[in-house]
Amino acid sequence: MRTIHYRVLLFLALSLSAACEQNELRLLLKVPKAVAVTGTPDSGYYVLTSDNQVYGYKQTSSGPQFTTKFALKDSGGGIDITLVPTGYQGSVLVTQWEQNQYQGFIYHYAADGTILGVWKTRHVPIGIDFDASSQQFYFSTLDSNEVYQAALKGGELRLVCTVPGATQLGPLTVNSKRQTVYVADYQGPLFEVNLATKKATRLKPSFVSPSALLFDDKTGFLFVADRIQRKVYAVDPSSQSSQIVVASAQITSPSGLASGLGSSLVISDEKSGTVLLSQVNPMSQRATPQQRATPPQRRASRSRR
Repeated sequence: MRTIHYRVLLFLALSLSAACEQNELRLLLKVPKAVAVTGTPDSGYYVLTSDNQVYGYKQTSSGPQFTTKFALKDSGGGIDITLVPTGYQGSVLVTQWEQNQYQGFIYHYAADGTILGVWKTRHVPIGIDFDASSQQFYFSTLDSNEVYQAALKGGELRLVCTVPGATQLGPLTVNSKRQTVYVADYQGPLFEVNLATKKATRLKPSFVSPSALLFDDKTGFLFVADRIQRKVYAVDPSSQSSQIVVASAQITSPSGLASGLGSSLVISDEKSGTVLLSQVNPMSQRATPQQRATPPQRRASRSRR
């Protein structure tokens, strides 16, 4: 580990400790119209905005520092973004949809906006995640309720499976160790896709309007942001229990999740135009009834995607 990384980690550790003591979320960045966030403390963070811009930041001893900004290719609206951790700054994959052409795109962008690859689909690509162990990326489709995959270097898009019972698939995340994909339906249900058997199973927890998913390899928890509930939940895939881990008036429209240092989460909030840091400590045992996600009363209208 280089010296600069040690200083960055020390700074973040002190910041997280202070945030935890105050029991509040810590403001990391102000990014108007932030619809998604991706990254790590080592690789830095990228924020996708609804006006089709990507902003890049790296961690320094004084906090996040702006490093890059680029516009998405074509007029297709950006939907989701995920980090490809190659090199110090890495690169990103972005799902985009061009309504006039009725064409979906998955673009691979370098940190300076250079296009490294592009895939086209006739479906609406939504949530996306990258599996570093297999060098494959996975994405969900809104209109056909399918999950696709492709190799990062020259691979063609391949259907993994159709998710039975889904109505409008949304955010997606990968569990590399178990070779599992988790994908949420915008109407609330949560599904687990076994990549070996290519079978999808509905999990017990259900939400109102899931807007972002993140599987945390360190804890084994699946984090779910709910735009309508304005909360972040931790789901234990083994027990299929859920619990609230972030609930604050500072969250008005959670739109993206990324890993922070230790047991912290980085949360983008579209309505407030902020990127927040929160310390989370989910319990490993089954959640109590008060901690479980509130079941949807009725279908909530989608505010984006």
